[in-house]
Amino acid sequence: MGTEGDFLLEVANVVMPDGKKRSDILFHPGRLPSNSQGCVLLGARRYDKDGNPLSLTPVDPLYLIRREFYGTDNPITCPDKSITIIITEK
Repeated sequence: MGTEGDFLLEVANVVMPDGKKRSDILFHPGRLPSNSQGCVLLGARRYDKDGNPLSLTPVDPLYLIRREFYGTDNPITCPDKSITIIITEK
């Protein structure tokens, strides 16, 4: 999982800035508006000429968020920690 395949991170107990609660948010790869309803897209996965996913690099958003969440490139369990994610527009 550290260098290939897709990664999905589900954030539960989401509270909007106005205090309203909403359903969970998913962070996953994608690049099309149709991929993003209720989700945060981390960029499209890259594929080779045969359609196989290429290894992730340390600059890929998918790699970076996985590393930040798990604290390692090779997680074996889900961490028991609280994470706050703030999304803003530039």
